[in-house]
Formats: sequence, C-alpha cells, structure tokens
Amino acid sequence: MRGLRWCGALCLLATVIFASATPPVGAANGFFTVGFQRQWEAGEAIVPNFWGPLALAKDGQTEPYVEGSLDFSESGPTNPGQGMRLVQYFDKARMELTHPASGEVTNGLLANELITGRLQVGDNTFQQQQPAAIPIAGDPDNPGPTYAQIGTTAASLLANAPARIGLPITVIVGADGAVTDGGGFAGISLSPKIGAYDGTTRHNVLGVFADYRARVGLLSIGYARSEPFRATVKVAGTQRSIIAQVFERRVLTYTSANPDPFKVEFGNIGLHYYRWRYPTGLPLTAPATTTTPPASTAGDPSQAALNALPAGYAIKSVKTVDLGGGGGQQAIIVAENAAAQPRFPPNRAGRVHRLSPGG
Repeated sequence: MRGLRWCGALCLLATVIFASATPPVGAANGFFTVGFQRQWEAGEAIVPNFWGPLALAKDGQTEPYVEGSLDFSESGPTNPGQGMRLVQYFDKARMELTHPASGEVTNGLLANELITGRLQVGDNTFQQQQPAAIPIAGDPDNPGPTYAQIGTTAASLLANAPARIGLPITVIVGADGAVTDGGGFAGISLSPKIGAYDGTTRHNVLGVFADYRARVGLLSIGYARSEPFRATVKVAGTQRSIIAQVFERRVLTYTSANPDPFKVEFGNIGLHYYRWRYPTGLPLTAPATTTTPPASTAGDPSQAALNALPAGYAIKSVKTVDLGGGGGQQAIIVAENAAAQPRFPPNRAGRVHRLSPGG
C-alpha cells in the first residue's frame, strides 16, 4: 500500500474496502496490477524462472508513452493529454499496461532498445540514447560481450543471414565484442545445432532455442534479432562457455553444464534495461511519512488528508463519500508533487489512487 501511506487514518479504511480483492499473502504486494500478477503466474507455470524471483522485481511505476493512458475507464486506443502508462520490471522482462481499459498486458522490445540506444516512448516515438554497455549474460562485472558491442563491433551478427538449418554454431564473440569463426573444435558434434529460421527477421535460430520458444510462446520472446553465437562469460565467479542469441524481447542462453531444466535460460534483460534506463535509480519522491491529524479534525476525512500530507505534496481535489451503514466517510484524494515520478499502489478491484505531477 505504498501509495496510501500518507493518508493517515484513512489507510485502515482503504484496506477494509479493498480486502476482498487482495491476492494471496506473500505475492500480492509485489504486483502492480492484477493483470501483471496473472501473466507472471502463467509464465512461471510454463517454465521455472520465466520472470525471475518476485522478491527481486521492481516496484510498479509509470513511464512516458505518447499513446499511453492511466485511466481504467478510457475505451479508445489513445487518451491525449496523459501520455503515461503503467509498467513493472522483473529480472527477465518488463510488463506494460498501455491502455488499462483493454486489460492487455504487453512486453517491451527491450533488446532492440538496448542494442540501438533508441529508447521507445511511443508507438512511433523514440529518444536516442547511448547503447547499453552492459553484458548480455553472466555476472554484472563481465567485460562483455555487451549489448552495445552487439550493435557495433559484433554488428555482423545482426546482418541478414541465409538459412543454415542442421549446422553447428562456430561463431565466437569475445569479451571485447570481436567476432571470430572458431571452425571445428572438440565436442562440436555434440553441440546443439541450428533448428529453425526466422524469415521475418532473416536469422537462424538454435534448435534448443526454437523448441524453448515454441513452448513459452513467440510473444514472450519475439523473433531472432541476431545470429546465435558462442561466448565465454563469468557466472557466479566461474568462467563458462555458453551459446547466446538475442531476440526482440529477450536474450536466451544455452549452458551444457547446467542441469537439464536450466540448460536454456532467459538472460536478465529486465534488470539490464532498468539499469540502462535508470542508471542512478528512479527520480526521488517525497518520503512516505504519516502524520497523525489533530483530534479536532480526526472525524473529517478531507481535513485528515490535508494534515497527513507529506512535505512537497499538494492536494488538487478531495471528494468525500458517505459509505453508509455506519461505515463513516472516505476521502478520495488526488495530490501532486511537481518533482516526483508518479507512483501507484497495487491495483485493487480495478481502482487506482493517483499521485500525478501536474496532470
């Protein structure tokens, strides 16, 4: 209930109102919306670690998006004047709710943005940034290969390629991003081979990756963005030989030394993207402190909200609602902080309490 802490005595009331829609204990407070929770559960039911540990997910937030809306009642494809959408970052990907009324949860083309540096802020709107100098796999202190290197020194991996189904992977990308052809090597006959070809992007797909994608769904991974390649990266402090491939939405890795359920894994592209987009973290917001209202105003929810507001926030509107049946009153409040990134509590029964910066 992060976004409701500042409402003082009203918090208990809000908890009672929404209790019937609260997801199971241990998971509910980690999800930004019910739709995000359902997609997370569906993915984890298909393969382990589909999204990454819930405990490591970032809090839900809003991000600029030209066609986006924060209004659960809007029914059109756009809602001019808002230009924001709801998102939540997990280790393995990002969930997005661009049009809340539709309920459609999408996953971003994060790999494309990390490689090119073109940060997408609308269906056809981009901001040019530096490509991500973040390793695509392994420990965070690996020198490479990085997303930026894939788009520069290793850009040959992104070029259109002829189908090579049934052939092994011999291309190696070094820690400096240099591409070499390793030719034959010990054990190559036992290595997984190319098993499919994405005609849409004109790239070969490693057979085990094609099988994995068929299992989890094309929409979760996307088409191949690069050719598959070999690399040596440090994982938990140990150097390991892997095969990696960049897809539109995710990075897949194959490690022969891993147990069978984990030979094919998703890279931590959600975490990587978050580090790239927010290198110093999210903009600071006002502290979520709670102030006890004076006794003389405790019975007035509107005045209680005013007294409980933390420094830096201003209430734009307050509507008092009589709950009936002796339940007292509830103050529905909209506040603003011009310097703050809008933040939302988890969705409860389709209702969102909004802190908006001037909107």
